[in-house]
Amino acid sequence: MLLFLKKACFSLVLLVLISACKKESNNPAPNQNVYVKASVDGKSFLTEGTPSPNQMTGGSAIFSQTDNKLYIYGTGTTTLLAITVYGFPKKTGTYALGDADGKNSGTYVDNTNSQDPIFYTTNSGRTGQLVITFFDGKTIKGTFSYTTYNTQKKKEVSVTNGELDVTYSEI
Repeated sequence: MLLFLKKACFSLVLLVLISACKKESNNPAPNQNVYVKASVDGKSFLTEGTPSPNQMTGGSAIFSQTDNKLYIYGTGTTTLLAITVYGFPKKTGTYALGDADGKNSGTYVDNTNSQDPIFYTTNSGRTGQLVITFFDGKTIKGTFSYTTYNTQKKKEVSVTNGELDVTYSEI
């Protein structure tokens, strides 16, 4: 299970890097005021700015037309918050994370030790929600909170008071 989670998160980061390279010339100038912020177990998490292939910090929302999934992420220097919504209908609404079918998820990755990143996910029986309050095909704004769990470490991490204002693109 842990190996699966590591591969899933690695795939998400790889997807983001590839899409940033592919869409860079087709997108309008990126919104430099984007952010993802939250409290992670009471500690402040904030990432600002649009990421580039050379610097994986910032936040973004990417809709994969191939698998009909919305990926939202905020990447700090040693941590990552990520949200996945299957079958995103491209509109505002409330989306359950850690849902019964295990598709929509919230993830927290502690990469302080880059040789052994620690993955926490709602798919370990924890739940939360994403509320998209604004969507215009270029920007997503909203709030989120979720509780994650790492089965190997037997540790829970709470992500609360989450807010996002990120650039949206499709690949």
